[in-house]
Amino acid sequence: MMLAPCAFAMAAYSLRIEQIRDFTMFRRFTSATILAAVIAIFPPGVFAALTVTAPPAGSTPISAGDDYATQVVGDAWDMNNTQDVDTDEALGSPTQSFSGGLFNVVDTVAACGTGVFPSFMGYGTTTVKTARGQLYPIDTTVYRYFTMKLKATGGAATQNNQVFYFKDGDSRGGTNLLGATSLKSISPNQWTYVTWDLYTESSNVPWTSLPYVEGIEVIPCNGGSPNIQFDWIRITAPSSAAQTFNVAWTDSGSTTTYTITAIDGDGARFQFASGVGSMSFSADFSRLAPGDYHVEVKRADATTTLSTGVVHVNFPPQVNIASPSVRGEQSKSYALTQQGVQWAVPMSAVDFQALPNFTGVTYVNPSFPGSFSGRPTNLDPQFIMKTTGHPINSSLYRSACFTQEVFGPRSVGLGSVARLFWGPSSSTVSTTTDIILGSGLVEYCLPDLADVAAVPLVGGGASTWAGNLNYFRMDPDEFTPPGGCSTPQTCHDVRLDSIILSPFAAANPTYTINLTVTDPDFGSGGSIQIFLDPDKTFNNGNEIGVATVPYTIGSYKFVADQDIPNATYYLVLLADDGKNAVAQYAGGKIVTDHSDVIFRDGFQ
Repeated sequence: MMLAPCAFAMAAYSLRIEQIRDFTMFRRFTSATILAAVIAIFPPGVFAALTVTAPPAGSTPISAGDDYATQVVGDAWDMNNTQDVDTDEALGSPTQSFSGGLFNVVDTVAACGTGVFPSFMGYGTTTVKTARGQLYPIDTTVYRYFTMKLKATGGAATQNNQVFYFKDGDSRGGTNLLGATSLKSISPNQWTYVTWDLYTESSNVPWTSLPYVEGIEVIPCNGGSPNIQFDWIRITAPSSAAQTFNVAWTDSGSTTTYTITAIDGDGARFQFASGVGSMSFSADFSRLAPGDYHVEVKRADATTTLSTGVVHVNFPPQVNIASPSVRGEQSKSYALTQQGVQWAVPMSAVDFQALPNFTGVTYVNPSFPGSFSGRPTNLDPQFIMKTTGHPINSSLYRSACFTQEVFGPRSVGLGSVARLFWGPSSSTVSTTTDIILGSGLVEYCLPDLADVAAVPLVGGGASTWAGNLNYFRMDPDEFTPPGGCSTPQTCHDVRLDSIILSPFAAANPTYTINLTVTDPDFGSGGSIQIFLDPDKTFNNGNEIGVATVPYTIGSYKFVADQDIPNATYYLVLLADDGKNAVAQYAGGKIVTDHSDVIFRDGFQ
């Protein structure tokens, strides 16, 4: 009869002891001699079993780290949104795409010259603030760690990664004005985490020397022409207790040190620590993106074990506020209420007072019917909008949005800039500084034309956005059409879908907020607190609580009663799923006023 492995091992052990006794003829053996004999029969791993006990089987949820893009922008850099990287500004890569939650870059420079901007800082403090970095500066006193998950295929055997950061758009012109992290390498063809402590691994202009940062550029390679994929990018604050997990394990019969590592579903590894001398370790998951992670414990002798269960890093709720929005109340726009027709598709000649420096104007272009289509005759094409008989009340109409496309290659230096002009007459006009244009058909919104910090004016302008305005104009670009050009691309033809001046949202005395919540791992419960904030600095004590509603509400009508002072506010929603709370501001302001400012403006 065959013995079971364990029974066989014990029989062998007994036989070996008997042989020892016979050989020595009653010689007295020390315990150390017997122990050496046992070790010769049994490898150390037989008695020293290494087992992870926490996380246990199943899924153990913890809170996600405080991530800048999630908490401030309201849109995590998870590559599920085409705005997660500013593709217009990417360097060295004409081929870029978003697909399946990945941002894909094909580098075409032999020395690998790719640079991508998850946060672009614009083109200087004198340009109109439309870039994400300008709108959402990174507070360096709060956010400390930069981490990304990426993979490089092809190119050099190893690729060096680095991050540049910029205080603002005026800092991008010289190497002495930008900060940089240290270089870190990745191997090809495998998903890899790269992380930096920006407090200790930055140089030139140290991260901590800047009060805020508006631009982030990632340099993901330095050799060959690789294909690069980004899964996510995070800039996180130091962890709280809720964002850590106490990993525990047993190791019978062994005295050694251990390395603790998190491993995701793609096999990417994030090492928490090495040289750990105890049987537990508090692992900081705050730098890692939401999702599931097994934990590996590795002995100094290279023996490893993997947890059966996973640590689940929570997906924080993300709130999309449809109204109020950056567009204001377009259903009550100046053109619609004062001129009787919206300056939007379907557009027609009645929308304009004049169209200087355009030729070939049509509103029936078969490629985009209802839009304006025209060819500039010089570098100063103009849309002078119709204001006859109804001056623009600048105290009421504060938000401006326009949607357009300028055909041909984009070049900020050669003319991919627009401007707005206004005044009491055509001879007394204020001019905004450059509004930087993107590629293709894009909507550009200026939430508050009276905000001179966000919408600076060219020096010497007659007035800010104030008073009654009889003149309003937009210049769509400043390209010089090449002589003899004959195609939309070479002549820089212009397509215009809309120019809309709107009032802020108003509670007179009620207003309906429209919203949606995205929370992939949401189970039940979840609440949203609604606040009115006079200064857009959340949690400084002056917010006015409006209501607490469930995730599933979709819309909420609130009443601006006598307990809410008449004023202009920012609306902020605090979504809390029990693990993470995220405060998100609406794009546009809201006015609480019991009097009807639209009727007071003369509209009947």
